Amino acid sequence: MVSLTPRAQQILAVLLSAKAAMPLSQVAEALGIPERAVRYDLELGSVWLKHQGLKLETQSGVGAWIKGSQADKVQASRRLGSLHVSQLNLNPEDRRVVALAILLGAGEPGQACDYERLTELLGISHRTAYSDLVDLRKYLAAKDVTLSRRADGSFHIQGPEVALREIAFRLMERWGAERVWKYLRAGPDSPDAELYRLELGSVGCFVATLLAHVDPEPLVRAVQAGQESMKASFAEPDVFPLLLKLALLVRRVLKGYVTVEPVLDTALLSTLPEAAAAASVARGIENAYGCRLPTGEVSLITLYVLATKTATHPGSPAMPEDVLSKLAGHIVDDLVSDVSDRLGLDLGVDSMLREDLRAHLKPVLIRLAFSMKIRNPLEDQVREDYPILYRVVEAAASEVVAPLVGPVPSSELAYLTMHFGAALERAPRFTGQRLKALVVCSSGIATSRILASRLEREFSRLDVVDIRPTASVDISKLPDVDLVVSTTPLQCEVPVVVVNPLLPAGDLSALAEKLRALERKGLTEPSTATRAALTPSRMRSSLCLAELLHHGLVSVSLPVQDSEQAIREAGRLLVLDGAVEERYVEAMVRTYREVGPYIVIAAGVALPHARPEDGAIRVGLSVVTLADPVPFGHRTNDPVSVVFAFAGIDYFSHLRAFTELASLFRDPERLAAVRQARTADELLTVILSAVT
Repeated sequence: MVSLTPRAQQILAVLLSAKAAMPLSQVAEALGIPERAVRYDLELGSVWLKHQGLKLETQSGVGAWIKGSQADKVQASRRLGSLHVSQLNLNPEDRRVVALAILLGAGEPGQACDYERLTELLGISHRTAYSDLVDLRKYLAAKDVTLSRRADGSFHIQGPEVALREIAFRLMERWGAERVWKYLRAGPDSPDAELYRLELGSVGCFVATLLAHVDPEPLVRAVQAGQESMKASFAEPDVFPLLLKLALLVRRVLKGYVTVEPVLDTALLSTLPEAAAAASVARGIENAYGCRLPTGEVSLITLYVLATKTATHPGSPAMPEDVLSKLAGHIVDDLVSDVSDRLGLDLGVDSMLREDLRAHLKPVLIRLAFSMKIRNPLEDQVREDYPILYRVVEAAASEVVAPLVGPVPSSELAYLTMHFGAALERAPRFTGQRLKALVVCSSGIATSRILASRLEREFSRLDVVDIRPTASVDISKLPDVDLVVSTTPLQCEVPVVVVNPLLPAGDLSALAEKLRALERKGLTEPSTATRAALTPSRMRSSLCLAELLHHGLVSVSLPVQDSEQAIREAGRLLVLDGAVEERYVEAMVRTYREVGPYIVIAAGVALPHARPEDGAIRVGLSVVTLADPVPFGHRTNDPVSVVFAFAGIDYFSHLRAFTELASLFRDPERLAAVRQARTADELLTVILSAVT
């Protein structure tokens, strides 16, 4: 039997669960790997599939799919999910991950980690095992953790308890905190257990045994109680890392490994609302697991809570002002001012940007102060699509944030860049002074006029006041212009940008940079070209609410029995519109069962959704208002009377619609009007007028 790599195992799991052909780019995006890696591993996967009586089919422009009977596909999925790490062809990185997990206590409890176990489990020689352990020793030493060999030949790691837990958390985070948590919470007897095993793969499931024998449900209840005590909810993506860290804490405490010394100043803690939430979480843990948490562990929980982003909702009481909130507010003021100066526009008037940054920056400051790194799955895409804006934010953060808490890592910079990118998308279009340009061209008149027309079309603030051939230009007698765009180099007092007459992408970018420089000198508003240079093409082409919503996607005063029926009714509209497959609706319900109240994102408003690979065909949004509100399980935002069901296909194509929805959710009066709408026309009018 052919041995699969862990990556090939996950690729086949995605294709086996798909109902139709999947483009390889979509498979790559679902797994967070390059498309070329998918192509490479599919060659190995096709051989494995043949042994299961199945055939891998591919077609250019369509994608890949697995051909065979449904019974054979089900059987193959079960075999795929039951593969142990010892049955996989592990690359060096995966081998080191498994070895480190064993050293931290994964796998069979009480079983010593020695050369014999490593070579048997990983299918490697003593020499390879020795080489892997040398690499691990270097990795651990950088984290103040030592790897030593005992007299009996077994290996042992030793170091600060906080450091050991952080290493274990980083291992699990490789597969995504949300995926690992859902796998743990489902349990082996859940109908969805096989699905989660396939999502994680054998290596991910093996690493997850670091949390074996920890019942996750009490932690969910403890975190919900903590949210109630501080009258705010943890942002949905951030709550899963928090839950994993708490599960690690419980696992280690139950095994007798505790943190005694506080990691935070206890005098500072008393001033923070998060401290009360942490104390509530600690009480829930003590009561549920029958253990006592010393001051150091409670302090650690407080640090975890502080490092987790919270989201207050319209109508919710504001959290008390504290010293960290004040510091975050001052930094936001300076950061927005610095970025505005560098861009040549005033973002300080955007109250939504300030509010979002303030909520975002408080946990960022804690993470930076305690060197708590985070994984940003969007980092590469943000840096690729916002190259100019990323550099601007990076420079501003080095001036404003770094002197206070040290250098800001790229993962945090990418999140900050996304906030500023959203603000640029909201920025009003320019209505004031225009820039004047002279076009100097060495080609014929037709080429010159094409260049001038292209300039005015691409840069709406730019007026081409004259076109002159190169041979007749007198640089001492230029007209009154702000800029010269020339196809040949010129020496004059007015700024000159040399371009190709056809204006390729590189020349457009250079022009945008020059316009931005001119604006910084004396103008206060950005040109459309500058905003275009700072906003990614995916954002510029993302859909707005007016493009997504129509009469077939809204339903008014719908009677439902419970929350799940409400989700299914909203999902049914997406199916009828062709935006999703039917399985996407069940995936939304399954997500709600797993994350529960976290989809209730404002008072009386739920936003159910699932992953793109769960059956999303294109971006879609539906709205259902309920005849009678129903509870979704949220402590402060229940009952729900409005359900927005959403489907996305990537990270960017829906950003504009979400920005507009955020504006709606922040306006209690508009939300009230949405609830009171009695016809589809009235509902659409209220929603779309709220964002125009």
